[in-house]
Amino acid sequence: MIENLNILKKIKDDFISIICSKEKLYLNKRCIICITREGRRTKYVCINSELLVYDSLNNIEKILPDNYVRCSNGCIVNMYFCKKYKDSKLYMRNGRIVDVSRTFKRRVEEYIAKMHRIS
Repeated sequence: MIENLNILKKIKDDFISIICSKEKLYLNKRCIICITREGRRTKYVCINSELLVYDSLNNIEKILPDNYVRCSNGCIVNMYFCKKYKDSKLYMRNGRIVDVSRTFKRRVEEYIAKMHRIS
């Protein structure tokens, strides 16, 4: 019984559940590069795929770990996939360049400073 609870806790910690085309899917949080708004839908950009769902970034942001940082009204990035930050832009490992808005610039810079203190 306790082993089953430990497995469920690990699943909850490592995966995010989403509804995509009326099907419940589980995404490994470590594989999500960024999450962006595409009109009325939200796009999960993962290492091997992209998924479109109907959910708000505000709802998604609440269930993500600290390494996911909101960088604009339309984008949340997994900072583990960021290779460089310069001139209010995040340069991601997949080649994508993400603009950081003035509203969220402080949040991004605080995360980067925190990571430099740790390493």
